[in-house]
Parts: sequence; structure tokens; C-alpha cells
Amino acid sequence: MKKEYILLFVLLLLGYAYYARHRVTTDVEAPPSKAATIVELLPAKSVPRAAPVVTGLTPAEHGQMMALGIRQTVLPAKNAESINVRIKKKMQWCMVGDLDFIRSQSIKADQDEWRISLEQEKPVASAELSLEDMMEGKPLPLAFPAKDGVYGLYLCKNVGRGSCLNQNLWNPSERSAKRLAGVVVNAQILVRQQGRIMVLPTDNWSRGTIDQIKTVLRKQKQDPGRLDALYQTIGRLKPLAAQFDEQGLSLPLAFNDPKCLR
Repeated sequence: MKKEYILLFVLLLLGYAYYARHRVTTDVEAPPSKAATIVELLPAKSVPRAAPVVTGLTPAEHGQMMALGIRQTVLPAKNAESINVRIKKKMQWCMVGDLDFIRSQSIKADQDEWRISLEQEKPVASAELSLEDMMEGKPLPLAFPAKDGVYGLYLCKNVGRGSCLNQNLWNPSERSAKRLAGVVVNAQILVRQQGRIMVLPTDNWSRGTIDQIKTVLRKQKQDPGRLDALYQTIGRLKPLAAQFDEQGLSLPLAFNDPKCLR
């Protein structure tokens, strides 16, 4: 009788060991992939997912693009599609920012005294906005052309011409309260490629970075020549880099922390 009890006890131990091992094996999640991913532009309240790599790039070239700070989003169709652009406020300590200058240049907060314009050699899409729109982060739809290429996205005074061409560049080091008739406050560089929109890293701006970005664009059969024309503009304005998120493309505008003035 004792042998039977011992045998039963051993069988129970073996069964429990098998169960515990099987549960641990099935419950452990696979480690996340170390490969860099790109977030698609999705409708609000949806979960972002990894977007496929741009066609024609090797994994090494794609990794280089990510290391340079180049981010991209997906347009849902080959024809001209609309992307939402909005202003995102960013507070900084004891430093005058773009948004402070815009406030000083605005007469009435609810008037469309400003313009966001998408341009190449000429304007291709634009939208008017007010200081109030900027403060609230109002999304502004811009129809993006179907043609691949390098585009400039500008924020400037609305002088009634429908674009930001031929306006002076704001010098961030100047603190003059004098109102200007026309001035460009912010600029970003966007690249359309194979149904995707890439935003270039304006906060990491140097000749070395530009040369590396040119190499990436050439491998995607893009003409990088326009980057040279935009190089001085970005270097002068020193804008914070735009970012894609679930709501579209956000342009960060810095402003001085009010506590600094107390």
C-alpha cells in the first residue's frame, strides 16, 4: 500500500512540473524587434502601426534615414491628398521664440493675419490662419500634389498674395516690436516619394547633415538640388523640427515661459 501512495505522489509531482513548464513557455512574450519603425498617419483614436520601408532602400539605407532624423507618413492614394497641419506650442525658459514674435506682429488674435504655404518654385497649396488658430492648434488641411519632389512648407504673414514667396526672413536674434509688412517665421522641408511624405530634421542642420540627406534622396531617385536653395533659409530661421502624429503634421512654435517675466 505504501508503494502505491509513493507512486501516486511521484506522478502528481511530474504532472505539476509539466503544467508549470508549459504555462511559463506559453505566457512569455517574444522580445520586441530592435528594427527601427515608422509610424503611419492614422485617423484619431486608432492605434499606430509600423509602416513598411520605402521601396528601393536597403535595411542599411533605411537605418541611415532614421538615424538622420528623417520621418515619414503614408498618403492613402496616389493622387493629391490632404494632410492636416497644425501649430503645436512649446514653452521654453527665458528665451524669446517664434510664437512670441507672432504675437507681437498680430493686430487681432481672431483675424487671419498669417498663412501656411506649401511651395516649390511657386505655391501649390496654402491656408490662412489666425493667432487664435495657432494657440488652439487648429488643424489646417493642405492638398499635397501627386508629383514626387522636395517642397518647402512656410509660415508667414498673410499679405494677400496667397504664398510666402519673396518675403523677408525673421531673424530670431532680433527683438524689435516694429510690425513688418511681410515676414517668414518658420520653414520646414517635406519630400514626397512613392506615396509617402518625409519631413527633414531642421533641428539638426549642418552642411554634413545636408550632404548625407542628399545621398539618401539620390538613392530614391529624387533631385536634391532644392535642398541647397532651402539650406540658408533653415539656417537663418533655426526652426524646431516638425513631427508627424495621429492628427497630422505638427509645427512646434516656441514661446517664453511667462514665469520668467515675473
